[in-house]
Amino acid sequence: MNKKRMMGIILTCAGIAMLFFSSYIRSEVLEGKQQISHAQKSVDSGKGLFKGPSKVVGEGLFSGAQSEIDKGNSDVRFYSTLAQWLKIGGIIFIVGGVVLIIFGRNSAQKP
Repeated sequence: MNKKRMMGIILTCAGIAMLFFSSYIRSEVLEGKQQISHAQKSVDSGKGLFKGPSKVVGEGLFSGAQSEIDKGNSDVRFYSTLAQWLKIGGIIFIVGGVVLIIFGRNSAQKP
């Protein structure tokens, strides 16, 4: 087996691994979005208890939770982008690896 074909196999395996990691990250992001949504609903309902002059107190009580929710939303955006790039990279690696496996023969092979 020549070096080009070996590199093709390695690239294909790396691409498959990237696709699996992308899928795993996407499932974790989906779970995180659900948790964030639930937490946001809880904070919103808690803030709804405070009306009029006491609204400032409600904002103060829930500001820490809201900042954590905002950080979670930022993390979701980051990991969604990472998963997307891993998927794109994985597909490119797989295609490149298959091309090397198929066309990676020595041009002057001796019988």
